[in-house]
Amino acid sequence: MKYKRVSLTYYCLSSLVCAKILGITAKMLRDWLSKEDLIINSLSGCRCIGSRGLVQWPEMEAKLFIEFGQKRAKGQPIGRRWFFAIGKQIFLDCYPDQISFGMDGKVEYACMFSTGWFRRFRKQWGISWHARTNTSQKAPENSCQKIELFLRFNRRNAQL
Repeated sequence: MKYKRVSLTYYCLSSLVCAKILGITAKMLRDWLSKEDLIINSLSGCRCIGSRGLVQWPEMEAKLFIEFGQKRAKGQPIGRRWFFAIGKQIFLDCYPDQISFGMDGKVEYACMFSTGWFRRFRKQWGISWHARTNTSQKAPENSCQKIELFLRFNRRNAQL
């Protein structure tokens, strides 16, 4: 987007010459010039013009993020299912008129709590998602002794 903004302010004699200097096609330059206002008013770092939609359930998402921050501060593990379960509880409190019951008696929420919703929620609130591992972050106490034994084993076997 930054590249497009700079190219729109670049002055040339003709669009063909300007496109050649910028290393783009003439049609691409024409498209940029037709969308000049959108490009200039777009957020920096944004790859798509106008792709940033409004949040449908801002109150629920804000409360969910606060709950997430409290649980993370305690050091408790948080999974995707946790987000969906707590999100549904908060949705019930915040938007009781947006809930209906299906033919089988199940609760149907206006918010779908889908993978796409979860991805956008994480992106909006800056939540990074890391896979769980069983690997310890600290070396064991007797690691020096084990490392020395391993190095001796390698030296002995390398000489054979």
